[in-house]
Amino acid sequence: MSFVPATRRAWRCRALASCISALASIAPGVQVEAQTAEAATQPQAAVTGPMTLHYFEGRVALTQFRQLGTEYGRYRPITLYLCGSTWTNSPTCRPLR
Repeated sequence: MSFVPATRRAWRCRALASCISALASIAPGVQVEAQTAEAATQPQAAVTGPMTLHYFEGRVALTQFRQLGTEYGRYRPITLYLCGSTWTNSPTCRPLR
């Protein structure tokens, strides 16, 4: 048995229900886009250690080791963050500075 709206209020409710179901069908795509944007700014992992350890474990290249080692010190612990497939010293996943 189908519902036939008898009043404008019932018609509006039916129209609202169809709008809500339409929005619900696109919500997963919007949620994935929001998660992707958040993932771009949220690191997946963080490792704290001296620059020598970061270099020997392959988190930084030799040029980065020289740059950051001069800036922070080679034996002073610093935190590197994994963002995607690259490591950075920025907790917001900006490029290595």
